[in-house]
Amino acid sequence: MKNYFILLFLITTHLTYGQIKNGDFEMWDTVFINSYSANLNSIFGVTDPYGGNVKNWTMIGTYGISRTTDSYSGNYSLILHNWYNYVNQSIVYKDTLSFRPQNLQGFFKYITGGTDGLSQGNARVTLTRFNGTSNDTIADGMYLFDSTSAFTPFHLDFNYISSLTPDSIHITLVNSNKACMNNVVCHLLYLDDLTLTNVSVSEKRPYAVNE
Repeated sequence: MKNYFILLFLITTHLTYGQIKNGDFEMWDTVFINSYSANLNSIFGVTDPYGGNVKNWTMIGTYGISRTTDSYSGNYSLILHNWYNYVNQSIVYKDTLSFRPQNLQGFFKYITGGTDGLSQGNARVTLTRFNGTSNDTIADGMYLFDSTSAFTPFHLDFNYISSLTPDSIHITLVNSNKACMNNVVCHLLYLDDLTLTNVSVSEKRPYAVNE
């Protein structure tokens, strides 16, 4: 019988993950106890709250960033919270990038009840590429956080406006658009396990079938 060698190529789609440095908020450059730590515990029952500076992230503000052992996974999660009459607290991540992620995903909970009504936290992401003189926007996206008392998964999908591959990523996380009116702290946005995901296609090695 004549042998026929048939080359079969198996194309599989799978999910790949892009690393956000310290996206699980396990590493902190500094931690300290301040008055807001005590307020987080006494008003909202936050476990082991400490103020601090998150490694690989930049604080926009001074006192509205805390660490807690109440996490989705690992030892810690991040809490962004208002303090007194400041409208919000934000934190920024910037890094290089060498692929086209489809979304930012992670886990959050958002405690707004019993304070100054409902608020609206958000995550904003911009992917850019340097053109020799300035940065062109390759993609962007935003996700609005709603109140939830349990850690909840979220996906922020990117809107691509260019076919080019970005070389930089800029993430801004904001906890609210309202100030505390009657509380020292309010609008607690917990975040944990942030990562970039990308649906890609890979080609497995061909093999021969004898007939």
